[in-house]
Amino acid sequence: EFVLAVRLDDARAKLWSDNLASVLKVWTGLPIEKIPNGWQLKKHLPPDLFRFVRVGNWVVIGLGQEKLPLTEQTVALISRHGAPAIAGNDWLDAQVDWARLARWFPALRGTDLPKINLHVAGSDGNLRLNGKIIFPRPPGFSLPPWQMPTNLIHEPFVSFTAARGTALWLEKLNWSQRLNIPPPNQFFLWALPQIPFQTFAPAPVSDAKAQLVQLDKKINSGFGGGLRNPFLAPFTPQLTNNEITWRGLPYIAPFAQALREPAGDFLFGGFFPNTPRGQPLPADLFRELSRNNLVYYHWEITAQRLPEVLNLSQLGLLLTRHKQLAPQSAALKWILQIAPKLGNTVTEITQTAPDELTFTRKAPAGLTAAELIALGNWLEATNFPGCNLQMPVARARPKNFRLLKRTTMPAPAPAKK
Repeated sequence: EFVLAVRLDDARAKLWSDNLASVLKVWTGLPIEKIPNGWQLKKHLPPDLFRFVRVGNWVVIGLGQEKLPLTEQTVALISRHGAPAIAGNDWLDAQVDWARLARWFPALRGTDLPKINLHVAGSDGNLRLNGKIIFPRPPGFSLPPWQMPTNLIHEPFVSFTAARGTALWLEKLNWSQRLNIPPPNQFFLWALPQIPFQTFAPAPVSDAKAQLVQLDKKINSGFGGGLRNPFLAPFTPQLTNNEITWRGLPYIAPFAQALREPAGDFLFGGFFPNTPRGQPLPADLFRELSRNNLVYYHWEITAQRLPEVLNLSQLGLLLTRHKQLAPQSAALKWILQIAPKLGNTVTEITQTAPDELTFTRKAPAGLTAAELIALGNWLEATNFPGCNLQMPVARARPKNFRLLKRTTMPAPAPAKK
C-alpha cells in the first residue's frame, strides 16, 4: 500500500481531485465512486484500488490492494492531530527498501538495489542531501590507492569526478560484458570550459595497448553498431599508433588512447582533443582524495557544465536515433531558465561500514547538470512515465534537410570560490 498526504488549499485540492479522476478514468476505464470527503476507484478484485480523501487542509491519496488500512490510519491521524510538522529547513525524509517493493512490483526485481535512507534540507541557497546506502550483505568491492594521471588532468575545470571500487559494478553491466575487457576498478572524469566537447575519461588498466586492441576488435565486430551519421555515410573507427579514432562525425572527434603515465597504464578517451597541460592541479584536490574510505567524489560548476552536457546529450541522441529535447519543449525551457542561477555542486560517497555507504551532496537544484538533462529527457518522453526515446527507423535517406535554429544557453552565473 502507498499513501501520499499533501497540504493544499481548496482551489488546488479541487484541481488535484478533478485531474486525477479524469486521468484514472482514461487509464483504467473504471467508474469513480463518491465517498465522504472524496472519491475512490472501485474494482471487483481487489475492491479498493485508489482513494482520494480531503481532510482539513490536507489531501490523502491511497493506492493498494483489497483494503487500505494505512490510508485509513493516515486520515484518522490527521483528523485527530493534524499532520506532524517538520523542521523549517527540512524538505524530505525517505526510507526505501527496494527488495520489499520488488515483491509487489516485478519490474524492480532485476535491479538488485540496496536500502536507501535520504534526508534533504535547504541551507544557504542550496539543497543538502545526506543519506546511507545499506546493502543486504557486504558488496566486497576494494578501494585501491588512487592512480591519478597527473600529466593528463589539468585545470581550469568546470567538472571533476573520481570513483574507485567500480569493477564489481561495471562487470555486471551488459555493455561491459560484451567488451570482454577487465573493467577498471577506478576512473576519472573531467571537463574543460570554452569548447563544449572537452570531456575526458582516463582509467588505469593492467596493459593499455592490449586492451585497446581488444576494444578495437569488439567495436569492428559490431559493438556500438547503432552509431550512424544520419546525413552522411556510416563512420568506422580506425586504430593507428595506439589510438582509436572515429572519422566523419559532426562537431566532435572522439578517440580512445593507450597511454603510459607515471602512475601506470591508462585507457584514455574523450570527445575532442585535450589541450596541453597548463596550471598544476590544486592541492585541495589531493586533500579531497586523501581519505582512505572515499569511494566517489564529484565537483562541478553546474551553470557552466549544463551547456556542455546539453550539447553532448543532444548530439549523442541524434547519432543513436533517439528523440532530442525539442527547442520549444517545456523541459528545455525550464533548464535554460534555471541554468544561470546554479553554482557549485559537490557530491561525496564514503564507505562507513562493510555493508554501508554514506553520501552527501550540496547543490543549488539538488541535481548535477547530467541529472538535470536526464530528468528533462524523461519528462519529455512520449510514453512517460516510461522513457522510450527511440526514433522510428528511417525508410530512406533524406535528400534535403534543414537544421534547426541553434539554441543558445544563457550566460552562467559567476562561480563561487
